[in-house]
Amino acid sequence: MILIWLYYNIMQVLNPEAESKMAWLYTVRSVAIQQTVFFIGAYAFRNHRRGIMWSLKLIIGICFASALYGLKQQFVGFSAAETTWIMADQERFELYYQWGMMRIPSFCFDPTTFGILMACFSIFCIALLVGPTKKQQKVLLALMAISALWVMAYTGTRTAFALVPVGAIFFCGLILNKRVLLIAGIFAVLGTGFILKSSSSGVIFRIQSAFKPSQDDSMNLRLANQKKIQPYIQSHPMGGGLGSCGMWGKRFNPDSELSKFPHDSSFVRMAVELGWIGLILYTLLHYFVLRTGIYYFVRCRDPLIKSIYAGITTWCFMLTVACYAQEAILQLPMNIIYNVFLAILVTLKNFDPAFPGKTKKKKKRGRGGGGIFNV
Repeated sequence: MILIWLYYNIMQVLNPEAESKMAWLYTVRSVAIQQTVFFIGAYAFRNHRRGIMWSLKLIIGICFASALYGLKQQFVGFSAAETTWIMADQERFELYYQWGMMRIPSFCFDPTTFGILMACFSIFCIALLVGPTKKQQKVLLALMAISALWVMAYTGTRTAFALVPVGAIFFCGLILNKRVLLIAGIFAVLGTGFILKSSSSGVIFRIQSAFKPSQDDSMNLRLANQKKIQPYIQSHPMGGGLGSCGMWGKRFNPDSELSKFPHDSSFVRMAVELGWIGLILYTLLHYFVLRTGIYYFVRCRDPLIKSIYAGITTWCFMLTVACYAQEAILQLPMNIIYNVFLAILVTLKNFDPAFPGKTKKKKKRGRGGGGIFNV
């Protein structure tokens, strides 16, 4: 499916509706070529369990460091270089300064990407915490999850706020553990009370607004824009060409109507630039990713491997949902993490006893052991 997606995007250079080959060249890198990381990872991980585990540790470490640096930005302040960069552009400053507060981006390019990253990371830590980990590691994973949720509140990203309960519901439905379901139910009741509680805090009010979409002017505007662009999508099966809207559209086709269209969502962007054929392929790609994760989660027997499959599949599901409201996967570092996770999805089962004939010497290492940090 990834190969089909790559070929379709590359063939877009021949799209007769495209107004600029340069726009295609700049856009195809982030939309399709980045997925070569998947093939590199799948080749590197196929017989190398330790490589998978070290890659996961690296991702966890970077995400935790990002959470801590985000808390530093909130409570200590931005560095002089960061402040200068934010103030250098009026539109950028308006993106960062909202509701009387600065939105926190940490190491990411913008607060939205960072907020979505922290939402996914928090649920991923919870998935590993529920798995076969030692008590000390459970404490560390809980600290990571709390830090991620804490700093996520200061990103002001409503998509991220909504992703947390969505991801939690998906994870609970995936593992169907009675204790986890009970704890999730308690937090659901507390969360509902938090949403209904009145507050004068800008942070809390913005979190609450994420769960009141009918009162969200931004969401209503997006829905109106999607309704407006539907006739164009229906009449252009291959779309207007990669790079026809967004940043590259404004740069290479400033006079085009598509360059002025605020697509916001990844799904809408794919429909506009790649047509309804591209939208179908993009949706199928997400379907096969989730199907693969669920398939191996159900069939694997190693408790640690099952917990990793649950965490990665939940992360991918949250990104799929986020793509409806944002370009959640196309920005760094999310695109690299996502494609590394796809490589892990198709290779980690090689080290499970339910799939014989795969690297017998290595599959025993760490089975049901003290958790991911001991492997």
